[in-house]
Amino acid sequence: MAKERRNTSQAHKGVSIGATGQSKWRIRWRELEQGGRRISRTWRFAGTATEAELAAIAVYESVQTTGTLEIPEVQPVQPFRPEVADLREVFQAWLAWRKGFRRMAEGTVGLYKSGIRTLTWHLHALSETAETEPIPVTILSIDLAVKLLDRLEHVDTPCGVKRKQTRACGPARRQALLGYLYEAWVWAADDPDAWPSVPTPPRVRAKVVPKHDVKRRPPPAPTWEEMDAVLTACPPGNMRDVLIIQRCTGLRAGQVCGLKVRDLGVVDGVATLEINTGKSRQERAGRTVPVAPVLLPEIRRLAAGKAPEDWLVGTRQLTPIVLHEVFQAAEDGKKLRPEVWRSERRENKRTSHSFRAGFQRGLRRAGVEDRVIDALVGHSGATVRDRHYDDADWVELVRAVGQVPEVQEVELEEAEEG
Repeated sequence: MAKERRNTSQAHKGVSIGATGQSKWRIRWRELEQGGRRISRTWRFAGTATEAELAAIAVYESVQTTGTLEIPEVQPVQPFRPEVADLREVFQAWLAWRKGFRRMAEGTVGLYKSGIRTLTWHLHALSETAETEPIPVTILSIDLAVKLLDRLEHVDTPCGVKRKQTRACGPARRQALLGYLYEAWVWAADDPDAWPSVPTPPRVRAKVVPKHDVKRRPPPAPTWEEMDAVLTACPPGNMRDVLIIQRCTGLRAGQVCGLKVRDLGVVDGVATLEINTGKSRQERAGRTVPVAPVLLPEIRRLAAGKAPEDWLVGTRQLTPIVLHEVFQAAEDGKKLRPEVWRSERRENKRTSHSFRAGFQRGLRRAGVEDRVIDALVGHSGATVRDRHYDDADWVELVRAVGQVPEVQEVELEEAEEG
């Protein structure tokens, strides 16, 4: 089932509408019993978005006047089947199919859901429909793809957990979003009975999905000193805890945020972390990595007084906007090169990944072999042999993390005004 998308309006304050797919809706509200206790009520409604909106208004008016609503017993056995399919429902059904067919990881599913929300927001604007109204699939065309690409590049898009931040999409993100649009379009066109009136998609993918130019220099990885400058600019708190662990382990930000106290252990007298999350199947299969000696005091502090099932750090994700401000402060202090986090190759800044790259750079400069670094950060081997056989010994891993230097306070210069 597609994830419920709730909508509230001043026209029916206190009554929420959740779209569950295929023109079905879940209308929820609360009523006051005689004893003063509030109870939740649910009306499973079938019909168009406009009909669901009118039903929610009827609920609101009935609760305001009589205190309750008698849900109609007679409801349509079959959901309303419009002559023109709703593109929002196409997206949700396509993603549900893709999850089952491709066995997508949880993080990848979240990325797709975020992309679908962005696409829906722009398509409502291009189709001149309200957010509660369906988006007709008849708008799908090559011309729409051109207009959508222009909007993604120049119009700020709501983002973040509460969708209150705005930023334009970078070239890689624009390519991914139009790829979602094209794949969902082709998928729906293959089943006209379920999705009526879907236009025939172009056979050439490139007519909808733009090519992404990557022929520019990749960004450099930060040095130990540059990472320490960012940590100096970062105030104490969850974000700084995540960055310190990233600096000393090379883990992804999501992997650090997903650590629990139970993932801490000891092997041959060496403190360890058990990693069971990541982008690739190899990472999700699980691996044990030694903890750098310089990180042990931080790990002990974070784990003190917590139960095994408690999270090691107090946040599930980093906030990009705040993270950018910290990196900007380090750059203004003349201790961070701008190309490290504001690369010409990327319009959007990938600050949460730079410490992972900095860890690998630091170990390389210390003479650690690439196969050992790959084992620590969870990369696939560079050769066929390394991909099929684990060639990094435990002693080598322990020796490698021993090369990680302590975090140093860096004196930042005062930023010039104006």
